[in-house]
Amino acid sequence: MEHTPRDRWFNHLGHIAINRPRTVLAATLVSVLIGLALAPGLPISTSRQGLVERENPHQKRMLDFLERFGDPTSPVFFVVSGGVTATRRDAVDQLVDALSTEPQFQEKIVARMGPQQIAEALLLQSPQAPRELQSLAPSDVDLTTFVEGGLPAYIGALKERLANLAAGLQMRMLMPFGANVPPAQVNAILGHVNTLARTTDAYLAGENPWTHFNMEAKNFTMVDSAGYIVGQGNDYLMVSLFPDFEGDEVHHQKPVIEKIRSIRDRLVASGTLDPALSIQLTGLPTLAVDELRIIEEGLFQSSFATGIGILILFLIAFRSFRQSLFAGVPLVIGIILTLAFVRLTYGQLNLITSSFISVLLGLGIDFPVHLLSRFNEFRRKGFHVTDSILMSLRTTGPGIMTGAVTTILAFLTTTTTEFTAFAELGVITSVGLLLMVLATFFVLPNLIYRLESKRDVVKPELPGISQVTSIVTKAPALLLILGIIAAVAGGIGLDQIRFNYRYFDFLPQETESAQALRMLEEDLAMGPTFANVTAESVEEARELTEKLRKLPSVASVQTATDILPPLEEGLLASLQQFIGAFPRQPDFTRIATASIPPAQLAELIGHIGAEVEKIQTLFQLTGQSQESSQQALDGLQALRKRLLSMGPQAEPLLTTARQSISGIIERAWTTARDISGRGQYVPSDIPPILQQRFVSRSQDALALYVYPRGNIWNRQFATQFSKDLSRFDPDVSGFAITLHAHSSMILAGFKRAAMLAVVFILLLLLYDFRKPSLALLALTPTTVGWLWMLGIMASWNIPFNVANIVVLPLVLGIGIDAGVHMVHRYEESRRLNEGVARLSDLLSGTGSAVVLASVTTIVGFAGLMIADYGGMKSLGLVMVLGISCCLGACLLILPAILILLRRAR
Repeated sequence: MEHTPRDRWFNHLGHIAINRPRTVLAATLVSVLIGLALAPGLPISTSRQGLVERENPHQKRMLDFLERFGDPTSPVFFVVSGGVTATRRDAVDQLVDALSTEPQFQEKIVARMGPQQIAEALLLQSPQAPRELQSLAPSDVDLTTFVEGGLPAYIGALKERLANLAAGLQMRMLMPFGANVPPAQVNAILGHVNTLARTTDAYLAGENPWTHFNMEAKNFTMVDSAGYIVGQGNDYLMVSLFPDFEGDEVHHQKPVIEKIRSIRDRLVASGTLDPALSIQLTGLPTLAVDELRIIEEGLFQSSFATGIGILILFLIAFRSFRQSLFAGVPLVIGIILTLAFVRLTYGQLNLITSSFISVLLGLGIDFPVHLLSRFNEFRRKGFHVTDSILMSLRTTGPGIMTGAVTTILAFLTTTTTEFTAFAELGVITSVGLLLMVLATFFVLPNLIYRLESKRDVVKPELPGISQVTSIVTKAPALLLILGIIAAVAGGIGLDQIRFNYRYFDFLPQETESAQALRMLEEDLAMGPTFANVTAESVEEARELTEKLRKLPSVASVQTATDILPPLEEGLLASLQQFIGAFPRQPDFTRIATASIPPAQLAELIGHIGAEVEKIQTLFQLTGQSQESSQQALDGLQALRKRLLSMGPQAEPLLTTARQSISGIIERAWTTARDISGRGQYVPSDIPPILQQRFVSRSQDALALYVYPRGNIWNRQFATQFSKDLSRFDPDVSGFAITLHAHSSMILAGFKRAAMLAVVFILLLLLYDFRKPSLALLALTPTTVGWLWMLGIMASWNIPFNVANIVVLPLVLGIGIDAGVHMVHRYEESRRLNEGVARLSDLLSGTGSAVVLASVTTIVGFAGLMIADYGGMKSLGLVMVLGISCCLGACLLILPAILILLRRAR
């Protein structure tokens, strides 16, 4: 019998499903086919740039920086650890050689800071450098001609200079009051001889030619004595790679990362490395690739586990494989059409929305469960299939609709946050729930009518409910008191629940990229947790660097100005005098073509060795240290021996050496000329290998990367760090800045969303029940359960994070379903039993459906806990806790209230 317009409306829905089955099924089939055509291959975006609204001030500053400088987090890093220093350096050299065979990685690798990498700065490192080179030139040869003479001229000049020094030392020994020859000057020349010998010998041996280039005297941080990029404590070496990604999406990054990994794997498999070494690949692009793989695996695992778990529950509850399949039909339809909606609306999923399938499976199952449970109840009472369908729609339809709308409203409150990703999750899930409700109202009755009309088997009620009834009737007051105490404790515990900002921990700890990242994070000058500061000139960058390094919250500052010494008057004058000594610009191609036969070179090396031996003998006689002379002799002897053994075969390698050195000299001379001419630095003076990280795309600004001294994941420290840097650059951006800001926005946004959810749900309940007392009665178990959840999280030290914070509004929206159905059944039972409801109607009837619906929702979210991805695990755990608490409150607290108010017996 139809009592209200709402009853008539739901009765009309039933007649459509029963009387127009072909129309309903045809429309459904067409929709599903369209969805199946659109859904396959839906990509998952791991980009973090689109997770927050662009108009957010912090996000806008970050995107502006990225537009100007590129993404400073785009490099990938090899962390070479284990073994000893020599084997680590050898591994770096082999890795660089292997990577350099790929054209796309050439000129994109930073592993050392030797002459080849920083040629532009070689003549700038000290005022003495230009003068030492100029002093080697013979008095009768101009500087341009001397430089163009290349290796033969340089070796000849060294030989002559050493002969003069040896003669001077000998004269000084014979005539104590004669001209003094400073030992430092002699040692400097001997150092040049040693470097030349060992560098040339390395070229001939096919080894890194700059291994013996001493970097200790240079003003470089994070660089060892041989110029290798070294980690904190000199425990590991780093190889940085700057690939040209088309974008920050994984489908742009994955092929590049896979190629890099394959090169590393082939090198390791070659057996040329020390087995004690570990070469791990990390960096945010690598993390993103690993993250996507783990998320995709987790989605498959959780969806499969959820589907199997729900099917098993249905078989236990309904005792019917047929009805178990019926219950899954609205879910399948809803998921397929939702995937099509995502394709048409957003084009892709993201890190947050990628879990929506498991969420929908857990939520949407409530609708068919309540309809089927009530249908079976009417069938047990002897009603015909048609009447059972119509009465089920009239009695459970309002509750299903109200429960769906409250859940949808809870999800839509996420659109009030500034996080686009969570807003998309809210919209996607809301659309999916609406589609599942429509499928439940139209398709499910059709299937029941067509496939159940000839079956007389009636399904028993869910077992175990009678025990719940007994517990409630025996001690309602005690249950209510304990429930209220636990709820108050949960409310107090909300402030004790910490917010874990570290979403890096979502990756499994055994993942290669996660392990290497943790190593870098422990280093105060590595890792991804830095801030970006912008300077408009080299001098401004230098001044900012000095100020920032004095801040107690700053551990280190990465800046390209470390490679450019202050352009003080002495250095500038030295450069200008040096460049002015050239009558014309050298033709650097002549350096590359100034060849010398290997045999003649070996002979010259022998002559130089003889002069060094004289100096060593004089050092010995005068009691001076012979270390520098011995090193020079060792280098010369090794080079001469190799030249003699190789013979003419050394010529091609010497040609390679001349070409390489020619390029280095040209870059160093050109930069020195430009600086001496303008009298100041400009960003383009930075060596190209560093420009890609530190210089803006228009070459009009420099970036500084500031690393925090404290724990950036600590909110208090992060706030202080941000304030300190904002004093020097109001537009400071970067992960270390946005991390705190975004996390605070998330926390505040979802607290606000939870309050909005309460308001919307209450208004909807008032509209549904028309009585404030019934609306509050339906809201009570959800509120109590929500507070219990908070109490458990506080007592078990379960933190909120960027993945599970969404439970604050969602548990309210999801948990209210049970209360709505119970209060609707209470009203129905009260009307049929002279104003006092029967507790058995609530618990044995609707209670069975509530238990089954809630348990299936729990299974849906528990499926997320199977995944390896930590974000999915944490969301699944807290949702399971929240829904379980709401179910417990609905089965215990709500009936206890009704008994104590004498509204149920």
